[in-house]
Amino acid sequence: MAKIFKKLTGNLYSSLKRFPVSIVLAAAAAVIAIVLVHNGSEFPDDFADMLSRAALILTLGFPVTLCIRLFLERSAKHSLAKSIIAYSIAVILLSVYSKFFFSEFSFVTTTRYVAISIAFYVLFAFIPYFYKRDGLELYIIRLITGFFTTLLFAVVLFLGLAAILFTIDKLLGVNVEPELYADMWLIVAGVFAPCYFLSGIPAIDEKLELIDYPKLFKILLLYIIAPLLTAYTVILYIYFAKILITFVWPQGMVAHLVLWYSLISLAVLFLIKPLFDKNNWSRFFASWHPKIILPLMIMMFVSLGIRINAYGITENRYYVLVLGLWIFANMIYMGFFRNRKGILTLISLSLVMILSVFGPWSCYSVSKISQNNRFESILNKYSMIKDNAIVKSDTEVGNYDKKAISSILRYFDDNHDLSDLKYLPEGFKFDDMKSVFGFEHVYEYTYQNGSQYFSYRIEENLPIQITGYDYLTVIGYAKSKPETAPNVIYDSVNREIVIMNNNNEIYRRALYEFGKKLYDKYGAANTDGIIPDELTFTDENGSVKVKVILSGIYGRKDNSTDELELNFDNMYVLYSLK
Repeated sequence: MAKIFKKLTGNLYSSLKRFPVSIVLAAAAAVIAIVLVHNGSEFPDDFADMLSRAALILTLGFPVTLCIRLFLERSAKHSLAKSIIAYSIAVILLSVYSKFFFSEFSFVTTTRYVAISIAFYVLFAFIPYFYKRDGLELYIIRLITGFFTTLLFAVVLFLGLAAILFTIDKLLGVNVEPELYADMWLIVAGVFAPCYFLSGIPAIDEKLELIDYPKLFKILLLYIIAPLLTAYTVILYIYFAKILITFVWPQGMVAHLVLWYSLISLAVLFLIKPLFDKNNWSRFFASWHPKIILPLMIMMFVSLGIRINAYGITENRYYVLVLGLWIFANMIYMGFFRNRKGILTLISLSLVMILSVFGPWSCYSVSKISQNNRFESILNKYSMIKDNAIVKSDTEVGNYDKKAISSILRYFDDNHDLSDLKYLPEGFKFDDMKSVFGFEHVYEYTYQNGSQYFSYRIEENLPIQITGYDYLTVIGYAKSKPETAPNVIYDSVNREIVIMNNNNEIYRRALYEFGKKLYDKYGAANTDGIIPDELTFTDENGSVKVKVILSGIYGRKDNSTDELELNFDNMYVLYSLK
């Protein structure tokens, strides 16, 4: 036990000695996070945001300074002066980034931060092997196994410390504040984990051999993941064959599934390269998989192109397209070039991440241009642009185009700023929709599976007219099941109201057609405050007179099949026996 503890402390000390700046930055970020846990609610919002951004900048400084350290280690004679200059430049660049590109929390600043972080972690992964040096894949595997080992140790250590705090609290009667558990995790994640992970980073001159390839990793990649990818490939080919037969193109979710499948395939092909000389299955898989995946990706691009043509480019579609092109290029490189260099995959990924968030070709610039063009096209369709300003259309704007205009406005309001949208009057707000466009804002919820979700609800606290009926039954969350006859049953499977009298069915009515009429009127929108008459119908037969008041309807429209699914909320059923 003493030897294990001594080895552990030795490893932690060696990492602190080798990467002191990076570890200090990680610890400083953890300290700020602890301060926010204890006092964040008491700070003014601006000050709390400033501290949060400072912690994130310090966290970004972690991979940046790691890259600097590894770059300096490549030089046989790196002096203290060079180190000071390099780290000083990093501090200046991080300060400039913080001031001009991360001055607030928003969609743009947050996604840009994530992309830059990924770029620097990828840079950290290949710096020791830039440019012509063997063993990059083994080095990456060492980093991956080190990361998951660190994660496991960190979780176990935290759970052990948390158990100690819990025992002290419950058995010894010492009050342990809930924030101490968060403090413990931040210390473990911000101090112990970086130190332990960095202790396993191979020295810059350490040469890795095939014997260093973990057996568990080999079994996982070659005999579990690779066969699963093969089966998945067969399923995708069957699915796309169905598309060619039916001419029903896939929805947006399929593009994401193909993208992630392709990304995992690329990672497996990258990591099994060292096994080519010793394992026939790895060599066979690497020879055919990059080629057979290309037609699937082409179909993905066609599907994505249809959605871009219909809805324009957004940041999400931009990344699906760009990452898809990056994977496609790498698959061609891996499938048709024998002496491929794995480092080109990492270099290109780092460049893609940086270029995607800066410049006129960035995801933000391209998306704003695309959505502006789409917006302008719809306005021109109804002659709604005059003297560079929006005017109301002389004809009724179609429901589809109302939804499109509303979704574009929401996109800019959520992700950018309404002032980035051309032709909008200065200071435009959603309350101005009627006066500017001539129609109210239309909500439409469309998910990646191509479905639209909607609901209609009556206005609350309005009286319900019950004269002319003998019984009232409330069905739904407050469902009543009277023991005496007659009684009302709601068949939730068939969406039908059934009235029983002395165990005999005297009335049955399906609700679908009534709900369908409301959908034809209101469309796929969330509509509250409908007057009760809109959600009321009366009916009768030889046995009973019925009045049904629905408190709400919600449902889903599958755009690919036009199938309408309706569900009915609480309802009031008034009825009189004849």
